[in-house]
Amino acid sequence: MTAEDYESIHANELAPEDLALSVFDGVAVDLDEIAREQVLLAVPSQIRCRADCKGLCAICGADRNVSDCGCQVTEVDPRWAGLREIVNRE
Repeated sequence: MTAEDYESIHANELAPEDLALSVFDGVAVDLDEIAREQVLLAVPSQIRCRADCKGLCAICGADRNVSDCGCQVTEVDPRWAGLREIVNRE
């Protein structure tokens, strides 16, 4: 698809297949954004040493695989606090 073809399309809404389109301006293809996206998608969201790793305590930093630190992990993101009030009312 050329830049002129792309600009001539007057769509009000993007379809899922439109998200995979790239526009070629006739000079060069910019792969920076595509490469960046692929690298970010390939990076695991949580890095762990092995699949059954319990990780580190977010409060004290203790290794949860070695021992239980006893920290209470009931800390809730303040953005979700309103939902707790709704649940407690019912």
